Amino acid sequence: ALLRGRWLFRLGRKQMLAAKEKQRSFCAWSDVMSGLRALSEFEKVYRTRGEEMAKRFCEFYFLRYQRLMFLSQTKFQFLAQAEDAGLLRPSDVDTDSSAGEDTLEMHGESAGTIFSSGDVSVHSLGHGKWLEKLCSIQQEARNERLLIGILCGAYPLNIAHRTSPKAIFHRTAFTRSAIVSIRSVNANLPSADKPTVVPDGPSWWLYSDMNDFDSQLMLQNTTLLSEWDVALFGGLRTSFEDGIKIDGWIRVQCPTVRTEQLVEKLREELRQAPIWFSIVILQRDPIA
Repeated sequence: ALLRGRWLFRLGRKQMLAAKEKQRSFCAWSDVMSGLRALSEFEKVYRTRGEEMAKRFCEFYFLRYQRLMFLSQTKFQFLAQAEDAGLLRPSDVDTDSSAGEDTLEMHGESAGTIFSSGDVSVHSLGHGKWLEKLCSIQQEARNERLLIGILCGAYPLNIAHRTSPKAIFHRTAFTRSAIVSIRSVNANLPSADKPTVVPDGPSWWLYSDMNDFDSQLMLQNTTLLSEWDVALFGGLRTSFEDGIKIDGWIRVQCPTVRTEQLVEKLREELRQAPIWFSIVILQRDPIA
């Protein structure tokens, strides 16, 4: 939802620079991660300090309150459905504990504003526990690099290459002249205190969409990738005849033959992993 959804930050023309700095304060190298961190912090503020403080939090960081509420609901429903389908182990949350009632009383009417009362999954969990369950910013921070790899696997063709930090144009599987959208945290906006996160030399980027604006192709929702992200998770077609070549244009240069063999085996394992995972789920066996 964060990768394909609408922008969480209010990036109007008059407040573009100020809003961009607030967005970069969450993450200076990824639109997806800045949104994910903002969502996690929003849920934490809402759970611990209530609805009114959460609205003030959104105002300060130029965030769209209703969109965060929608994403919070989507996130919870996904977790609940994943548990029902056996993709995740059932939570050991005690839905009958008094903690849920205490939290409901603390938030008052605001506790029902994220999820409708007709949502059976949410209602069965308890009004106090769903926000606590969703407040997982520390866990997501530990697994951010894994998440980037998963995003590459979800959009394997949406990879762009920049030859140098100051280069404007990016090469993709479809063009050699795409630029990063001005709405991205990775856009080159004038800012004296803008941190440098782009490494020296060539760099790789993930994007959600590439749109045509006034005859210029623009990359939306960009994320800085490591070379290992591209080598392991990028692309659909892989050739091993003359080294490792992905989708006919990305060449993986390994320092040793052993490293090249490792990359080849890992790509094959990752390709087969969803198949084996599906078999385990269908058999309802515990996932090791």
